[in-house]
Amino acid sequence: TDGTQIDLCHLDSEKGQEQMIALTPQKQGNYRYTLHLSLNPQASSLAQIPVTMFMNGTAVATYVLHGNTGETIVYTGEIALNRPHIFLRFQFGKAGAKLHKIVFEMK
Repeated sequence: TDGTQIDLCHLDSEKGQEQMIALTPQKQGNYRYTLHLSLNPQASSLAQIPVTMFMNGTAVATYVLHGNTGETIVYTGEIALNRPHIFLRFQFGKAGAKLHKIVFEMK
């Protein structure tokens, strides 16, 4: 539904971790999403931390965080939630990323 927000702060984002969340869309269709995350402020200013998002086993986006400001970074994208059950998995290539939330809005 429009404006559905999912808190991701509880997910462990250490190097090599994979975390999954399950979605059951009330309405199937195309959605715009915003993913809010940050980089650990103690990370090197040269840090490059990859975070890959998978949907039902298929990679849909890889985000690379740079620097060490600790500020929240917002990425947007589009995703088709066209099944009754959706599994989103986040894979952390290195330590230092912190997920905050993901927000979905139907297009």
